[in-house]
Parts: sequence; structure tokens; C-alpha cells
Amino acid sequence: MTVPPETQNGQVFGLRGHGMPRLRGEGKGDLMVLVKVVLPQKLTSEEKRLFEQFARLRMDRTRASLGLR
Repeated sequence: MTVPPETQNGQVFGLRGHGMPRLRGEGKGDLMVLVKVVLPQKLTSEEKRLFEQFARLRMDRTRASLGLR
């Protein structure tokens, strides 16, 4: 399975026919996949700097889309 870009924490995907075999029937059930995003810990100073830069860029983009300065 490929997780699409911008997938949110808690999102669920269903994979039809990839689950457990059916008890009294043919084929398999559906496999449900729950996305759990785990945030990184113990960042280096360079990683922190990059995350802060990313946050500023996102804030600028959000303000621009709202017509704010």
C-alpha cells in the first residue's frame, strides 16, 4: 500500500479482499488500515531549524491564502 501525500493522522483506508479469510465462505474480507503519525523526538539543532523554517513558510502561505499580511 502506498500512503498518499497529505494523509492525516487517524485516517482509515480499506483494502478490499486483503483481510482475514472468511469463516464460512470464499475469499477474504477487507483489511482496514489506520494511519498513526508519530512525530520525531530528539531533533538535532539543524532539524529543529528546518522544522521552524517549514512552519514559517506554511504560516506565510496560510496568511496569503486568507489575504492577510
